[in-house]
Parts: sequence; structure tokens; C-alpha cells
Amino acid sequence: MVTSLPPDEASLEELLAIARQRFSVAFKPVRIGEQTLEIASIANMTDYLDKLANQSRQGKNIQLPLWAKIWPASTLLALTMTQIPPARDKRVLEIGAGLGIPALIAASRGWHTTISDTHEDALLMIRINILANNLQDKAIAMPLDITTQDTDTPFDLILGSELFGIKESSASLIRCLQSNLAPGGMALLARDTSRKEHDFCKQAAAFFDIGVKQVGCQDVQGEVPLQAHLYRLVPKQKVNNQ
Repeated sequence: MVTSLPPDEASLEELLAIARQRFSVAFKPVRIGEQTLEIASIANMTDYLDKLANQSRQGKNIQLPLWAKIWPASTLLALTMTQIPPARDKRVLEIGAGLGIPALIAASRGWHTTISDTHEDALLMIRINILANNLQDKAIAMPLDITTQDTDTPFDLILGSELFGIKESSASLIRCLQSNLAPGGMALLARDTSRKEHDFCKQAAAFFDIGVKQVGCQDVQGEVPLQAHLYRLVPKQKVNNQ
């Protein structure tokens, strides 16, 4: 949940200082195709999880930092963005972005990019990663809860990865896509092949034409193959019976 965010004009150094009050931060290069991003994330996850466990034992509500992991589906979605022609006048939204790697790739290729999440720490790290990669002219971070909120303006492309984890979330995801896609727009969603879809396609088929394909690549060390299902959703054309 987002309670307060640093001012929009905060510098990279100021944002890093805020983040380091919460956890250790480290940058690492993440290669996506021929592009390399400098991505900041939690440096010592074990220590941070121990800290959260202590808070939980004290009766505090905690959220596991799932946003801080670079998920295979997110990597493959980012790789897909390198294969889409640059779009200088188009708008893209990533929902449940975590570290926002697919959207950062989109911004680096000219898309006007909004990177959203519900977690305050995720939004902080997204802002750090935008500035660290000099993408502030193309990308912004925004709190967005797709179960209750919409954006002010529609988007030509909506991105998301690992959004099918909860069966009950399908209806909210479908509503979000319907409400926030511009006419002629599409959504690209990625899911690890080992995870369940939870009937998302069955529910979405009433509103979208859906294409699904399996994509994959080697990880950055070249040791573990990454595989995901990529979903392309285009709103169905409304039939005028008059």
C-alpha cells in the first residue's frame, strides 16, 4: 500500500538515501537482448526478510517483497519489447511492474511510459531505476491499484507479468484492460510456464481476441533456460446492430 512518496523533483541521490534507510541497495547490469539496464534492487534479501520476520513477530502487517525479484516472465516480456518497433508517439503502461524492466526497455525505445505498482518500495525503486538509466524524459512512476483505480488517459499498450497468481484477480485485470486501453490498443501479458493461468483466458475471451505463444531464452549466465507464455490481447470490435 502506498502511504507517502518522495516529491517528484527528488534527485537520484535523494531517492537512494531514502531507500537505504529501509534496506541495502545495489545496482547490477541487466542485459535484455542488445540493451543493458542498470537495475537497483535489495542487496541482501536474506537480511531484509529477517527484518520483516521480526516485524511480523511484533504483530505488524508485512508484505513479502515479491516486487524486488527479476521474474523470468518479466525478462521475457522485456525481450519482447526489444522486438517491437520504436513508437515515438505512443503510450505504454506497465501494471504490477515491480522493478519495471519491460517498461524501462519500452521507454528506452521511445515509448511514453508509465510504470505502476501498489507497493511503496517498488515505486521508489522504479523511480531510482528511471533516473539511473537517464529515462526521466520518457518514463514516470505512478501508484495504481487495478482493483479500484483507472488512469486519467488511455494507453496504446499495457504490459504485465505474473498477474495470474490469484484466481480472483482475473476479473480485476480484465476490467483494467478494458478501461485503460486506447482504441486500437493491445495488451501483452507474460506468465511463467510453471504457473497456473486460473481460467484467465476463458474469462477474457468474451472481451478480447487472444493469442498465446511460448517464448524463451537463456538467462544472463546462459545456464538456465527461461520460458514463459506470452498473451496478446486485442479488444473485440463492438458490433453495431442498428
